[in-house]
Amino acid sequence: MLKAKENQPNLLADCKFLFDNEIENIIYDKTIEKEHGRMETRKYYLYNDSKGTIIEPKWDKITNSIGKVEVTREYVGYDKKTVTEHYYIMNKNMTIDEFKKATRSHWGIECSLHWVLDVIFNEDASRNRVGHSIHNLSLVRKIVFNLVKLDNSFGNVHFNLKLTNYQHDFANIENLIFSVIPTA
Repeated sequence: MLKAKENQPNLLADCKFLFDNEIENIIYDKTIEKEHGRMETRKYYLYNDSKGTIIEPKWDKITNSIGKVEVTREYVGYDKKTVTEHYYIMNKNMTIDEFKKATRSHWGIECSLHWVLDVIFNEDASRNRVGHSIHNLSLVRKIVFNLVKLDNSFGNVHFNLKLTNYQHDFANIENLIFSVIPTA
């Protein structure tokens, strides 16, 4: 599964065009969740056997299904509503339930690792371009991410606060190296 984003404008346009032009054989489902002071309605659209619908050959070769998720968030107590659309291409045909599960797990990955790498480690702003430095630093960030996730000595605190604790007291790093890692 690959999310079609703005950095691939032709792919994104092809996906939007497909769902905007009311084609037949689209599978549909909807979920509603109420939590954290908001109501989220997710509408899932899935089109299997999509060969030939993507104009760019490099994407059409690997695309067997195209999916769309429309998320509507309504905030309780506020007159605020947001609607976002997300498009996905998949290399195999799937059921609507498989598509729902895949998009939710895809979003979980985005929210956990990628968000931490982008926001907390500021990976997108990294200007390292010499030799293998991009790959090496990315690997170091992921190792740090996984090690910090192992450490429960601070209790249930946000990842960023854990990093701050390591920066301000070397004893926390010693604890991570000599207590947390050997027991993991």
